[in-house]
Amino acid sequence: MVTNVTKVLVVGRHPDIMARVLDKFDDRGIPTQGVFDDSDAMAAMLSGEYSHIVVGGGVEAESKEALREEADQLQMACIFVSGPGHIGEVIDSIMQTAA
Repeated sequence: MVTNVTKVLVVGRHPDIMARVLDKFDDRGIPTQGVFDDSDAMAAMLSGEYSHIVVGGGVEAESKEALREEADQLQMACIFVSGPGHIGEVIDSIMQTAA
């Protein structure tokens, strides 16, 4: 398991993509939680359990901006992903910063 990453919050809109993304994080030993609703994402961010938030490409622009602003205030790393094909790069980046 990656030691300097508390937990990664994944925000998306598509259950099938979310399942694949969470599996990829799990395969690398990174603890994650996925949410679909902005209010659930905000509540999770405020819990203090997460070091990173990953926001999927299907999330609307207004929601992305609100999540980014909250992440900035909470000093969480906020990563936007254009699609599930790029999640491997995101995981590699998270692991490099945690090393």
